[in-house]
Amino acid sequence: MPLLHLAIAQFRPRKADVPGNLTRIGEVLAQAAALSPRPHVVHFPETATSAYFVEGGVRECSLTIAELTAGIAQAYGAASSAASADGAPIAAVVGFYERLDGTLHNSVAYLEVTGHSARALHVHRKNFLP
Repeated sequence: MPLLHLAIAQFRPRKADVPGNLTRIGEVLAQAAALSPRPHVVHFPETATSAYFVEGGVRECSLTIAELTAGIAQAYGAASSAASADGAPIAAVVGFYERLDGTLHNSVAYLEVTGHSARALHVHRKNFLP
């Protein structure tokens, strides 16, 4: 049975800095893609795009899944060198505050990232938040 290589991103998101955190996520993914052996999945913390305690700013820090995938694709593409980008996808599990149909969710997305693109394979939305 083949082994699954998992990378846990020790990542401290900056509070309410969504663009900066997306850039950092792309950089970490590019670093992981250059490792040998290359991890199959890179796991980021809950609310990696904004930090957890943003007080009343959750709505301002929330993203749609399209905004999340576009931001990570752009950041990963910018951070990846031609030498490390062999075209093989890398998977990422990213926690974020999601805006969906006028409702906010504390969600986690399972993404496939390659080159300058990313696509969501699954989004899990938490229920029964405090």
